[in-house]
Amino acid sequence: MSFPKSYCDLMLKHNGVRFEQDTFLYFKNNQYWVESNISFLAFGNPIGTELINDSQYYSEKNLIAFGLNEFGYLICFDYRQDRMTNDPPVVIMYHDEFMTNEHGQEKMVILPIANSFDEFLDMLYE
Repeated sequence: MSFPKSYCDLMLKHNGVRFEQDTFLYFKNNQYWVESNISFLAFGNPIGTELINDSQYYSEKNLIAFGLNEFGYLICFDYRQDRMTNDPPVVIMYHDEFMTNEHGQEKMVILPIANSFDEFLDMLYE
């Protein structure tokens, strides 16, 4: 797995950045828009990885957290469809809403936000 170039460039210059324009919208369950925000995780801070790996509910292969919102939901790169891409979609993973997957396992709800990191950055507003 490799990260998007724009993400790498941003983290090299501003590790753990907090934008003034940190708000975005995403569509929940194809029903309504939800407003959220992001605080970027600092490179070298394993909080996202620890959260995903510490619980059976958090364990979703090929999701890499790079931010959190005000409710503690993880903002992630989604490599589930293509582990080799350097431009993965961005998703949000809820820690307090669950669904049963095709194997009968309870997993945290994961919703799409953007098709790429650059598209995600373009969505941010104040």
